[in-house]
Amino acid sequence: MSAYNRYQGAMCGENEYLLRQVLRNEWDFDGFTICDFVWGVKDTVASASSGLDIEMPITHFYGEKLLEAVREGEVTEQTIDESALRIIRTLLAHEHFIEEHKKEGSCDYRKHQELALQCAREGITLLKNEDQLLPIDCKKRKKIVVLGSYADRENIGDRGSSQVYAPYVVTILQGITEYPSDAEVIYYSGESASHCRRLAKEAVVVLVGGSMILMDEWEDQVGAILMAYYPGMEGGKAVADVLFGKTNPGGKLPFVIPKKEEDLPEIDWDAEEFRYDYYHGYTLLNKSHVKPLYPFGYGLSYTTFTLAGMKAWRDEENLYASVIAKNTGKWEGSEVVQMYVGAADSKVERPEYVLKDFQKIRLDAGEEKEVKLVCPIREMAYFDEGRNEFVAEFSIPYEVYVGTSSLREDLWVRKV
Repeated sequence: MSAYNRYQGAMCGENEYLLRQVLRNEWDFDGFTICDFVWGVKDTVASASSGLDIEMPITHFYGEKLLEAVREGEVTEQTIDESALRIIRTLLAHEHFIEEHKKEGSCDYRKHQELALQCAREGITLLKNEDQLLPIDCKKRKKIVVLGSYADRENIGDRGSSQVYAPYVVTILQGITEYPSDAEVIYYSGESASHCRRLAKEAVVVLVGGSMILMDEWEDQVGAILMAYYPGMEGGKAVADVLFGKTNPGGKLPFVIPKKEEDLPEIDWDAEEFRYDYYHGYTLLNKSHVKPLYPFGYGLSYTTFTLAGMKAWRDEENLYASVIAKNTGKWEGSEVVQMYVGAADSKVERPEYVLKDFQKIRLDAGEEKEVKLVCPIREMAYFDEGRNEFVAEFSIPYEVYVGTSSLREDLWVRKV
């Protein structure tokens, strides 16, 4: 699927260099291409001639307009034949697989449900947990108040191209209510915000969404925060498992959460075009010397971990790092050890460091393990526009960082 943005002046869905030279000639892709949904292309002739096979999900520029372009000789019949061949060839290649899975009883739905639950459990990220408010102690908490209308709604993702049709959805309220606890569950949809304010530090906020959510206006007024993302059809059960301690959270943020909106690049929502700069996310905040509210790669646990004994070295092809990770708490849990690499001596401007490897490990209480990470030097290559190729700098030194988030204070560093 082509992107909405432009590359070298041409929309990605109308970009012959990307769709033909890179995708098909260099990467040997033999399937068919589609544009991003609604207005992913703007020109019938440019998109069809560049190799875009299908306009999604409705035909503003294909359909009758494409037929007319062929009749007028603006798009060749050979171009249409090649697109049709790619589409039909892909369908035929998967026909047997599709038919086999249509047969009744051929799919083990129980395993799919278990996988959905596992994914939701492992992805949930604990951002804040003052005074060990979580997990909820069922023996001490006799009443649990659930606030917010979305706690009782099916909310598993955005619409459009990402929409799925689950056979059922466990809501967060349902997950909490059905969890085996003696606590009384009281639900209020939240029309009056004053009810929420009375809880102060006793409040646990569960965020559901597909991207970063600013929380500077209220973050310091609550005791605990969970980022559940879109947890899927078993999401309510997964959230309850984390809240009550059946699951020890181990998810990490795949984005940075800034302290305030002003820390983000300015956007003119009325502009017809907008240019994306080189720096974004944690690399932008690092360059601006701005500390985030929660850094990229961040996530707490009900247990604690330490890293010690970092080593870094290299050979002709790769950069390596190792560290001893230890579970210093009382719970079995998981930690994600992350490797970032910087190139201060590069010929071109670079971010201070970027994520290049990570490893998720599970440790029992008191257990320790050596974690080894690697970054091929070729993955640090930069694109030389003059030479029209990626250039790897094998002769310069690199900075290897290891830690548990992208925050500089959370990282060890060695130069190799």
